[in-house]
Amino acid sequence: MKATIGAGLNLDYYTYYASGAGTLTALGERALGHIKEVSSYDPSSSDERSAKYVAQGLDTRPAIVIELLSEAIERVHTVDSSKVARALEGMTYDSFYGPVQMRADNHQLIQPLLSIPSPRWMVER
Repeated sequence: MKATIGAGLNLDYYTYYASGAGTLTALGERALGHIKEVSSYDPSSSDERSAKYVAQGLDTRPAIVIELLSEAIERVHTVDSSKVARALEGMTYDSFYGPVQMRADNHQLIQPLLSIPSPRWMVER
């Protein structure tokens, strides 16, 4: 990204990690308006479950994973990893930002994602 911005290319970038510490600072002012954060976090959400994490400055993604794992353990009444893994396969869960599903064939979490332009304060950090 930095090289293309430095070369003057007028491109938009969709990334999951642009708001990581130092990333936008390294890209600089020319990145404003071109970096789009793709996130499972919805700043306009009114869900009380997410509010408690966001208010404490915590990432909501691990919370969703922990709640999904907890539900799987409750379903199989054991912490045996192979049984819990099988219980997760195809499991759906009503998360903070909408339904998520654990894909059965590769255990990837399918979830709603939003594209949020990175605000100026993220670049100035």
